[in-house]
Amino acid sequence: MARLIGAACPAAEVEVIEPHPHPEAIERAASTTNVRYRPELTGGYEFVIATDVFEHVPDPLALVERTARHLRPGGHYLIANCFWPVVRCHFPQTFHFRHTWDCALNAVGLAPGETVGYGRAFVRRGDLVLEKAPAVERYSQWLSPWIERLPRLVRPRVVRVIWSLRV
Repeated sequence: MARLIGAACPAAEVEVIEPHPHPEAIERAASTTNVRYRPELTGGYEFVIATDVFEHVPDPLALVERTARHLRPGGHYLIANCFWPVVRCHFPQTFHFRHTWDCALNAVGLAPGETVGYGRAFVRRGDLVLEKAPAVERYSQWLSPWIERLPRLVRPRVVRVIWSLRV
């Protein structure tokens, strides 16, 4: 993906954040002059993409906190994840976010924007309110079993209404 973005946007600097990149990935990226591998986020970014990341960590909101700090106000954060038990490496303690992820990120300062594929672009509104993250997660955990009992088609609307009453 980074090579495609780098080729399509030659004026952009594309950084792939990967602490342990595969040597072949580094070699392939070398063919696109504006793509670089870095072990960690290093500055302020206009756009951050995280695909299939947050369902693989035990505390996804903490990782959102660490990464969103590097997103400039007004910047976009494209996040695509799957909080469903489809593969063994997904953390069961995060499955509750399949219903509340957008609301949780909105509560901490990342406004849900356009849906892209199975992901969504979030926009950093300004200062992040990251101290809300633990309460947001507890509320999501409490709400999830109730939402599971509802018919699939009404779940998103019910979550937004209930969440708006709480947060």
